[in-house]
Amino acid sequence: MKGGPMRNNFTLGDDDKEDDVSARQITFGVNKETPAILKAGGIVDVGRLAFNLLPASDGSSYMGRTWRSAITGEIRMSGKSSWPHFDLADMWTREHLYGSLRQYLKDKHVFLPLPMPYRTWIYHDLFLEKKVMSDASENGMVYAALKVRCIDVPVNAGLWSPIMCYAPMLLMLCLTGDMFVLIPAIFLMLVLYLMSKGMNNPASYRYLRLATLLPRMGFLVVVILRAAGQAQHALGMIAYLVALILLLVDLWKGDLQTVWCYRLNCHYEVIKDLPGRVFICRRHGASHLEHMFGDRGQVDEMIHGMGTWNRNFYLIADINGMLAELRPVHVDDLLKIYDEWCEKSVDLSFYALDSFGVEFPTVRSIGVSHAELQEQCKAFLANVPRDALLYAGGGLGDVSATADNHWAKPAQPEVSKILPKAKPPNMVVETDF
Repeated sequence: MKGGPMRNNFTLGDDDKEDDVSARQITFGVNKETPAILKAGGIVDVGRLAFNLLPASDGSSYMGRTWRSAITGEIRMSGKSSWPHFDLADMWTREHLYGSLRQYLKDKHVFLPLPMPYRTWIYHDLFLEKKVMSDASENGMVYAALKVRCIDVPVNAGLWSPIMCYAPMLLMLCLTGDMFVLIPAIFLMLVLYLMSKGMNNPASYRYLRLATLLPRMGFLVVVILRAAGQAQHALGMIAYLVALILLLVDLWKGDLQTVWCYRLNCHYEVIKDLPGRVFICRRHGASHLEHMFGDRGQVDEMIHGMGTWNRNFYLIADINGMLAELRPVHVDDLLKIYDEWCEKSVDLSFYALDSFGVEFPTVRSIGVSHAELQEQCKAFLANVPRDALLYAGGGLGDVSATADNHWAKPAQPEVSKILPKAKPPNMVVETDF
């Protein structure tokens, strides 16, 4: 885990444990807000953060780089850097972000990107296998990856290989000197390894434990029967006892966890496409997710254009080939980012999705007539608060600062200078959801 929200929601790898930036842990659920923290004049008003825009790169720069370990079940990304290093995702078009923590909390276009590792791996597998999609649209492969059932929350779902417990168990059994248990153990290890490698693909990785359950149960019976004959040998009994404990741990943390977490499997239905390869989705399955992990926040109506934001609605973005859930920024997350920045002076960055801007400020301004677009832009500019973060980074024009280092309200530009000169091209927006 390497710091920011985009950095720490993938599984932890061995080479990440010594990383200097590992103190921050972004929680999956939203904690209850502390009124004292949100009081005027507190840390949310005094503390200020600056995020630099990541330089433009190839739109598929992460495509095909993820892989899954057949032994640990971890999803990793190849290359010098395990995962992309950016902290926020911005749906508004601007060059940089700078403001107080309260300004970030009020901004409706800044989101916390939470990677979806298993779904990204499935997405990349479709790309590498060059599978033909039934949907011929440019987002057909994303739709196909979102339709696959998998677990998108960072939990131990028992998806690691039984070899994790059987390898140390084999070493302990060597102390017994009992060939009647060592030979079956070695043969079982070979079977587990071959099946772990062979089933390490999106179609069958979830069924590894079910496929190996019968031989593992048979071996457990063999170990218990052979242990009964070692009652007179202290070292043999200790070795058998440790082996039995490892076998039970494999059943408890592996098989039982797989059954327990099966209810967290889900897939998504895309109900609306937004510019910048952002998708409004409806989750099917994992109905108790919010009860287990907490609320995921409310996306503003100007982003989704629907009457209400249900708890099973998701905002998912394809960020250069990596699928990530976008969540509204919460005060707890900002405080953790701020603490890390104060302690270690890390460089903070954000990824620009460029879904909205002064020409198309809300989802309702997409695909409308030119006259209606002008009215919507005028209404949007008139309602922008004086201290809005949109004034930063050229989002709404030049920014000046007052003596107290707060953003000053710039003169409103003439609408004719910021509105599109010609009628925008027709865009198909699905509204029947």
